[in-house]
Amino acid sequence: MSTEPQPRIPPPVMREEIERPSRIMLADDLSTWSGDDAPGGLLRLPAATRLGLIESMTFDGSRLIVLCGESAEVAVAREMALAQAALEVEITVVALPGGPLGHYALARIAEQALGVAGRPTSLVVSLLPTLAAELVDIAVLRSVSGLDLPGVGIGQHLASVLPGRRQFAVQLTPAAAVRQISRDPSSDGFTRAHFGPVGVRVLIAGPQPLPPSLEGVLGGTEEPHRVRTELDLPGFWGDEEATEFVAVPKDPAAWVVARVPVQPHSPCDWCGAPLVAAAARCVFCGFSR
Repeated sequence: MSTEPQPRIPPPVMREEIERPSRIMLADDLSTWSGDDAPGGLLRLPAATRLGLIESMTFDGSRLIVLCGESAEVAVAREMALAQAALEVEITVVALPGGPLGHYALARIAEQALGVAGRPTSLVVSLLPTLAAELVDIAVLRSVSGLDLPGVGIGQHLASVLPGRRQFAVQLTPAAAVRQISRDPSSDGFTRAHFGPVGVRVLIAGPQPLPPSLEGVLGGTEEPHRVRTELDLPGFWGDEEATEFVAVPKDPAAWVVARVPVQPHSPCDWCGAPLVAAAARCVFCGFSR
């Protein structure tokens, strides 16, 4: 046995893990989920068309993050699980409170936040349901007869089917509230927008103007910004004239950065993904904390 000193082998250099790119999509975006002679929307497409679109979205190895409403979570998660098995891609479904425009606003906020250095994607994604619940999301409707939401009582349902034109305001987040503003224009009972020093910006989608009684609730000092996208507002709200207003922070990235710490974070007890402390459930594996 040789007694000559052996050369010391240096330990392997641990390369910093590079996160794969993420692409955020909306289940209710009719323009994204569309095909030849097929109705728009993720759940309405034929399976082959849907798989083809998902394959084109993930050809570069991107992780797909699909945002949907809470009521559609089970159906969307089922179709995405089938897509994962067929295409061997990574897809995360995140169910959010609020309406289609609220989900659109949060998708754009998340895209900005994911570009902030030092914030892992999983931390930002795990915070999305909490952030969605803090946006002020209000719809103006001619009828609430098609809604099954907290706060919509039998009185509002009956008023919707009576002769004459009426106007209702339905708030989903931060707290549910319903008021027939054509009869009572006060904003009592609605939660007002407040994002601190970053300020407020108001988004609008739909044909109706912003009622004066809701201006103070949304808190914007500028003209609402009309979103140019195809969202399934009638399908979600049950009203062909549905118009949705969402108050968001003027500086979304700064708002999210203040909420997402670099360290410490709490790993999921099941899959190990780093999550913010406020996350009650892992958005990647579904484990309840």
